[in-house]
Amino acid sequence: MKENEVHDLDLTHVLNGIKKFFKGILVAIYHGVSFIVRKAVILMVLFLVGLGIGLVWDSFENPKRSINLLVQPNVNSTPYVYDAISLLNSKIKQKDTVFLLQTGVSSKALKSLKEISIDPVINVRDILDKYQGYSEGQTIQLLKNLNDEEDFSQNETFHYDYKYHTVTLTLGPKGTEESLQPLLDFVEKNDALQKERGQLVSSYRERLKSNAFTLAQVDSLLVNVNATLADKNDFKGQQLIAFGSDAAGMEGILEQKERLLEENTKLRSELIQLDRLLYVINDPEVIKNQVVVRNKFLFTPVVLVLLFLLFNFLIWCYKIVEGYAHESD
Repeated sequence: MKENEVHDLDLTHVLNGIKKFFKGILVAIYHGVSFIVRKAVILMVLFLVGLGIGLVWDSFENPKRSINLLVQPNVNSTPYVYDAISLLNSKIKQKDTVFLLQTGVSSKALKSLKEISIDPVINVRDILDKYQGYSEGQTIQLLKNLNDEEDFSQNETFHYDYKYHTVTLTLGPKGTEESLQPLLDFVEKNDALQKERGQLVSSYRERLKSNAFTLAQVDSLLVNVNATLADKNDFKGQQLIAFGSDAAGMEGILEQKERLLEENTKLRSELIQLDRLLYVINDPEVIKNQVVVRNKFLFTPVVLVLLFLLFNFLIWCYKIVEGYAHESD
């Protein structure tokens, strides 16, 4: 009987302790809310003052700037372009002024250089097109070298296989586009790749000339056909001389002309992109980097309010400890 009474007393003591604990939490929440309500005016003033200080602070601080380029490396130069930009970035980090001045960057622009980087524009279609000719065994071997925890499209193994890439040049607060062109010109300095680019350009131009000659022949033939049709109603299309082994009659000539026109359009587009080893697609533009930490007009008021609450919390803790001290005396 006594054991049961002791057990009941222990259980009652535990329940009272739990009840007291939660009661203490509720009382603390009540006091906290009451304090915020009482100090609402002060908190609002601190928040507004913080906004003002933050706006003034932001106006005196100039954020970094950056230039973002969408580029397309030509003649399989992607690995070289990545290495060249990595070299430039290391020289910028090391503040190797001698090397950077030799690239053509002015001493004024040199002070604003902070970083240059290149990253691929992820497009799974580029990878599929690149490796569609692989055998099953080659594909399996390739996938074995990948990190299972990483999205295969973002794996560094495929960085060189993407068609488009982004180059980011980070500058200081006073940076301008002046420093961009010398760095791009440095990337162009590869005699072997430039020779390959030149040969490809010559090949495309020759192809355009050949297509232009063929198109002139086709147009001349079509003019003769029209003249013949005007003179003879019994003209037969199957008697035409075809251009190419797969063209027969009028329909074949017209199809060939369409193919040549499409090919010329593609060749002209390719020639524009082959103007440089690293073709820049977009227009360079200096952009101010807006970082959350630099937005002082949001950061400062929050800090002021938190400091005020922390200060009052410490005073409250001090008073509690002081009360315990008096009780012990």
